[in-house]
Amino acid sequence: MATDVSHATIRLSLKETKETKKYYPLGFKLLVDYLLTNNEVIIDYKVIADPKNQSDMPFSIGNHITFNAPFNKANTLNDFDFTIDSKYKLERNERRLINGNLVPSNLNGIHSITELPERKSISYTSLSESSMVTMYDTDGIQVSMSHHAISYPAKAFADFNLWASAEHGYFSPEPWVGAQNSLNSGYGLLRLTQGNAWNCQVKIQIKKLK
Repeated sequence: MATDVSHATIRLSLKETKETKKYYPLGFKLLVDYLLTNNEVIIDYKVIADPKNQSDMPFSIGNHITFNAPFNKANTLNDFDFTIDSKYKLERNERRLINGNLVPSNLNGIHSITELPERKSISYTSLSESSMVTMYDTDGIQVSMSHHAISYPAKAFADFNLWASAEHGYFSPEPWVGAQNSLNSGYGLLRLTQGNAWNCQVKIQIKKLK
């Protein structure tokens, strides 16, 4: 639900309902602020646990941001590259769910989305407060995405969940603080005590290379 809109900002909000409590029996509020500047998009998340909750509130969060690849429709995938500075890849089990094991990242340097599996997500992490994905058309536009949170999960979690299709021409870096199926697996979970709040900011910076 949009609760506040201006020419450069919009605030979205979500809170529990009788229906959500059938599946997630905790009170919460999620506020998401989008701020647009000349060359930057900032996304601020605020998660608030209801003071009336009877226990700590487990959660994780992710954003399925997706970009055309390449940015310029006149180009081809040969003109579109990306880099990611995450240090580890999170292993997945036979159901493609994170199992908690970490292996060194296989994405050092510059890469093409043609090197990624077709429409199968891969999760990466730095286990730190700093991680970034940078995408660019070699002849013009560069987009950098980073995020920072006030706290992080105790167990393995995804900084970025890469999802791409060379066939259909898109790339989803998906900034995360969490993991798929985290409520069941326990990996990537954050916990909020009653009445407390958690914040995270995603920053997308755009610039011309030429």
